[in-house]
Amino acid sequence: MDETRVDKWLWAVRVFKTRALATAACRGGHVRVNGAPAKPAATVRVGDRVEARAHDRPRVLEVARVIDKRVGAPLAAECVVDHSPLPPPREQVPEVFVRDRGAGRGAGRQGRARERGPQKKQQGGRATPRGFLGGGGAAWFCWASRCRCGTWSPVRSWSPGPTSMQAMPSPPGPAHSPAPGTSMPAGSAASKW
Repeated sequence: MDETRVDKWLWAVRVFKTRALATAACRGGHVRVNGAPAKPAATVRVGDRVEARAHDRPRVLEVARVIDKRVGAPLAAECVVDHSPLPPPREQVPEVFVRDRGAGRGAGRQGRARERGPQKKQQGGRATPRGFLGGGGAAWFCWASRCRCGTWSPVRSWSPGPTSMQAMPSPPGPAHSPAPGTSMPAGSAASKW
């Protein structure tokens, strides 16, 4: 075989992963044969100089042997002489989490965050306050079960239960009043104020 299409040759010598990518590069003006812009059907012969921009890097190749079928990497390397400049050095990105060597992955939240990697900060607040409707930590809501005031009050170490109304002191702020048609149980904190 004396000559072949430039897109087939670039694909066969493994410059591009697919022939469609090689064809697109030729159509986009990223391939030149002997200094002239090449269409996908332009022919190449032994000794031609092919310049292609592949993977964000300029490649300067000389045709050593003409092939039009994709072959293995060792055979493809024999069909081309690479005159490309060296790729630029990669920038090293510092680690996001830095721990002492041998300290492990971290416990709890820190270990999970390290495995997850950097994440975009969440915009806005929570849909419900932390600890609302179960869960540990502080529950943030009006502690009077039949109150309609709509205030949110901090209550530490509170868990729903039958004796919780007598156990909790009343929070400072407006007086809590029962919803219409209901009454507060006797001895509740709202009736003490």
